[in-house]
Amino acid sequence: MRTIGWILVAVCLAALWVAADPMSPKASAAESYVCWIAAGADGPEVTSSVIRCRIAGRLIRDFSPEHPPPVVLLPAVGTDAVGGCWYRRSWWSGWSLVSRYPDGSARLRYDPDGVPGGPLVADAVLSGCRSEPAEAPPDVEYAWRLLMSMRLEPSRIAAAPARPVSGLTTFLTVRLVAAQTGSLVSPVTGHRIEVRAVAEAVVVDWGDGSPTSRHDASDPALAAPRPDTALAHVYERSGATDMAVRVEWLARWRVDLSPWAPLPVAPITTRVPADVDQIVGRLVRAPLRGS
Repeated sequence: MRTIGWILVAVCLAALWVAADPMSPKASAAESYVCWIAAGADGPEVTSSVIRCRIAGRLIRDFSPEHPPPVVLLPAVGTDAVGGCWYRRSWWSGWSLVSRYPDGSARLRYDPDGVPGGPLVADAVLSGCRSEPAEAPPDVEYAWRLLMSMRLEPSRIAAAPARPVSGLTTFLTVRLVAAQTGSLVSPVTGHRIEVRAVAEAVVVDWGDGSPTSRHDASDPALAAPRPDTALAHVYERSGATDMAVRVEWLARWRVDLSPWAPLPVAPITTRVPADVDQIVGRLVRAPLRGS
């Protein structure tokens, strides 16, 4: 009886250890999983592929196709020791599988909004990761990086007179930079990514509560000196104010000569501090003639 009792105690302790062991298949599904295909040994000479996962950023465990990880795994794109590849993880990446091939490669589509055929879509054919992958940005993120590296601020903003005067016309000259273009080859997918950005409109807020004025960015009068500039305003009161010049851009991107797609970009606003003066007349005694 004492032997049976010790056996029961040992079995209970083992059960508790398995339940608490994070390597157990019953580990919490809330933990993050990053999984790839690795070679596993069935014997001294026979090898097969296993699903190898890093769990919660710490533990590594192998699973078989018959006993997969206890979480839903979603496709993602990254890089392993060889180069760009695809793998699976337990959280959304924006990538979805289009088709898989017998050699383990797959065609994937990037659609961050989850709308098939949406404007920000790119696809890639990649081999499966064979070692632990590092997450890599998809093509659209490289397009964003290209756009953010471009100079979008106006090259010159000048008011004339430099110190505005109430009751008199203030002229503003805005010289925009030329259309911006850039391209690169994605180190992940090998695609050629192109980005174009062109100024679409200039919106001026004179800072005194008057309505804003909107102008076509292609109007050459924006950069003309006074009095030919398209931007003119009369301040009615003196005091400190901030003029704001907002340039609205139209940006597009494409992959490997595919049709251009819109790439949203926030307007670029430049503030121009100004102190509006006032002309005050006063009477002066003029000397009498002949005195």
